[in-house]
Amino acid sequence: IALVDQPGVGAESVARVLAAARAGQDLLSALVSAMYGGRRAHPVLIGASRWAGVAGSAGEDRGARTYLREHAEQTLLVECGDVGDAADIDTPADLRLLAAAAQRATER
Repeated sequence: IALVDQPGVGAESVARVLAAARAGQDLLSALVSAMYGGRRAHPVLIGASRWAGVAGSAGEDRGARTYLREHAEQTLLVECGDVGDAADIDTPADLRLLAAAAQRATER
């Protein structure tokens, strides 16, 4: 699972989460979450054998949040703060901040 409102979460974070899942668990039962500076975030890999449980606990705008909280001790955490940023872009003000940061980066 990767959210579209987190542009700082890129291919390197996805690759790291997938590699950890492949190395440490059966992919069908995998539960792997990226972390940024010690804080859980996306992307999250949820193996197919867990999908029914996720669907059963999902509701409204919560998505997999409840399931992930209930299975926190089973989640393999992968630090990705050195390759990405999990900041959400939820408001026009957030978007302006992102645009300003991108502009500064291109001016360097």
